[in-house]
Amino acid sequence: MQENTEASEAAETRRTELIAVRDGAQASLASAKAELAGLLTEQNALERSLAKGDGDKAINRIKVRPGYERALAAALGDDADATIGGDAGRRWLGGTPAMDALADNALIHYVDAPQELAARLSHVRVVEQDDGAALTPGERLVTLSGQLRRWDGFATDGDGATTAELLVRANRLAELNALVPPAEAALAEQAEALAQMTDAIGAAQDAVRAAAAATGLPPSATPAAWKTMCAMAM
Repeated sequence: MQENTEASEAAETRRTELIAVRDGAQASLASAKAELAGLLTEQNALERSLAKGDGDKAINRIKVRPGYERALAAALGDDADATIGGDAGRRWLGGTPAMDALADNALIHYVDAPQELAARLSHVRVVEQDDGAALTPGERLVTLSGQLRRWDGFATDGDGATTAELLVRANRLAELNALVPPAEAALAEQAEALAQMTDAIGAAQDAVRAAAAATGLPPSATPAAWKTMCAMAM
């Protein structure tokens, strides 16, 4: 009788522990589902907002390092909407940078763009703050916040805000495209683990019933009842 009671207690303890673990897993799964849903919602919204009308526009063929979006937008201004190549209209036909060597902080180092933009991007320096350094003829200087100063003394603040926003959105979409697949895989793994845990709880419940039957008590009997019965039998 003592052995049966101890087996019943052990089976019940195991079942209770599994249920506690399952409850925690369910909470984690719900959180993971909500996180993935948020990523997918943002991803879909960005894909709609970035749906390209004219694929030949420079803005549609540029990738820029995160954090440099406003600098690039200031450097290009409205020219970001010009097409790459073509026979008419505002277009980029390419050119040769008129300098012996690129500056270490030339904007082209931070941008993946068509070759037609190389000459412009090679003549633009990017800095955190404009310290007033002299520029050679043809050079421009832009800050990360979007200020621009040209070699001829022209300066402007905040040009290309719309272009900058498009570039920021494109970078965020690329980030989401990298985040979603592993999030989906992790969610699938959690769901599978939860299913296995549910099976384990079922097996533990069967063990509880079997142990209870051996003691002569109903499966719903408490461990205290098992101990009482065992003491009476001794």
